Amino acid sequence: MAAPGDRPPRGDVDKYPLFKAQMARDAARQVSLSARDGLPTAIGEVQYQNRAAVEQECADFRTTLDKMAQPFAEPFMTAPSPGIVAAAMRNDYYPTEMDYLNALGRALQVEYETIVRHGFLLQLDCPDLAMERHFTWHEKPLDDFLGFVDRVVRTINGALVNIPREKVRLHVCWGNYEGPHDCDVE
Repeated sequence: MAAPGDRPPRGDVDKYPLFKAQMARDAARQVSLSARDGLPTAIGEVQYQNRAAVEQECADFRTTLDKMAQPFAEPFMTAPSPGIVAAAMRNDYYPTEMDYLNALGRALQVEYETIVRHGFLLQLDCPDLAMERHFTWHEKPLDDFLGFVDRVVRTINGALVNIPREKVRLHVCWGNYEGPHDCDVE
């Protein structure tokens, strides 16, 4: 996977030079508040080192819901797909993409199980299962991208081994940017 600053341009935008140029002009006028340049890189074993933050977030959410007399039928918390983490965070440690995905899956399993243990529905945010076709895989055959999707889904399934199906939902999207979206996969 590419480093955050080295991500390839979106394939759907790349096909339209005038649109791409306008996007570049618009981006040049914007002040960026992103921390993408400071994103971590895997230089050693990926581990979930301290679950205190997710425990606190779950406790805070529960407290808020309780104060509101729990007005929602299915309160949920979101967590990232191992694939979107792998796509956005550089890997300088694991020899293969699958090794990196598996390590991310094991680490994220801690977060997934904590959210469900606290009584919430787990929403996996997986833009990688569609949007990465525009980035990492746009110049490669569709089957290569579908292979990536398969590897990510297998990793997710492994991380969900202790969670009942009815406690999980999955969010997939093709990106929330203004663009032609004519490379979206079905």
